[in-house]
Amino acid sequence: MTHVLRLTPAQVPVVPHGVDEAGFQGLGPVARELARRADLADADPMILVPVRITRRKRVELALAAAGCLRAAHPGLRLVVSGPLGPHSSDNRAYAEDLMRQRSALRLDGVVHFLYEFAGPDGEHPVDDRTIAELYRMADLVLLPSESEGFGLPVLEAGLSRAPLVCADIPVLREVAGGGAWMFPAGSGGDAVAAAAERALASRAVRLRRRTLDTYTWRVVASQIERVIDEAGNGG
Repeated sequence: MTHVLRLTPAQVPVVPHGVDEAGFQGLGPVARELARRADLADADPMILVPVRITRRKRVELALAAAGCLRAAHPGLRLVVSGPLGPHSSDNRAYAEDLMRQRSALRLDGVVHFLYEFAGPDGEHPVDDRTIAELYRMADLVLLPSESEGFGLPVLEAGLSRAPLVCADIPVLREVAGGGAWMFPAGSGGDAVAAAAERALASRAVRLRRRTLDTYTWRVVASQIERVIDEAGNGG
């Protein structure tokens, strides 16, 4: 084309092929709606915290880590998928503490608790299918708790091929079998953020991010619009 039209390669914009990420990931209507409400299409990265809202899960540590990561990752979204824990009346107070922490760290719009998206009947919006879809959407899975009976999210992250960051405690060390990025038990948000950065630097995550940032149909469409605008303006 450049030879026939006597143009240099720099004069011929190239728009790549695209991929439908939501379709390829098999996202159903509930996951798509949650992604829309939490602005996950532009998440870079999307960190999933698949735990209930209860103190022993140490969700506040995940928020502290998000506060540390935000400067280097302004597109960060951290999603806590679980409902309020059912076995303690303290869980409501804990959730309110987390809301205050989110505001204090200026993470409103960055950290999303999916229990906030419950319908009028109060039913939690995340069922088994939707949680599996959230795993597929995640760049990283974070398990901040330091007390686990087994650690089912370790297995779910493994089946989803999502990098896992978790505390270095015996049960999680055994279940993960060396396949997770771990932070020392008792760490603060900075150590968790450092482990997350190591996971995000892996080749698999970098390829995923390159695909999402460059080759989704939404991105490709914006490139086509830019070419049309430049042509219309004589560019």
